[in-house]
Amino acid sequence: MDFINFLSEINYMFTKPQGVAYLRESIAMMFYKIEFNKEYSEIMSGKTN
Repeated sequence: MDFINFLSEINYMFTKPQGVAYLRESIAMMFYKIEFNKEYSEIMSGKTN
């Protein structure tokens, strides 16, 4: 069975609001990682002053 056929057999996918929420969260994380790279890295690594 190839991947495309496997995807067509999945009955449940994200609802549109859930997909939009994940997209918003991803864009926000990308923004913070680009604009505040040092602070983002410290927070994500668990290091605090």
